[in-house]
Amino acid sequence: MNNLTTLASYTGVQSTYKKDNIQNPSLTDESSGIKNFDFTQISRGDLLQTVNNLIKNGEMDLDESSSLVPLMGPKISVNGDFAPNSSNEIINVFDMLKQSISFNQSIGNTSGMVYDTKAFDALKRLQGSTSGINIVA
Repeated sequence: MNNLTTLASYTGVQSTYKKDNIQNPSLTDESSGIKNFDFTQISRGDLLQTVNNLIKNGEMDLDESSSLVPLMGPKISVNGDFAPNSSNEIINVFDMLKQSISFNQSIGNTSGMVYDTKAFDALKRLQGSTSGINIVA
């Protein structure tokens, strides 16, 4: 198993697959167990697990992930309370990053725009690519 890697798919299922996996398959094939990254429909908790694994495997760096930190895990209200079950909330990361880029542009936060763009580009590069294969399926 020296050339096999274990990754978590966006659904939270851990899978083992060969590192030279097929890129950009057209569909997620549930019957074969192939899982693809889909950052348009991912829970906050799964985003956290996915980004951590991408960093650990060298597929994303910390600069690319820094703008994703507020999107991962539970939401925190203005008074500091955690929103119940928000880590299971399904979000569209691309839409949220676009909103953040627009906001940072409107207030002249150039560095915020740069980091949001790095995150957007990194996720766009991964969108649709194979995130794991369930060999039991």
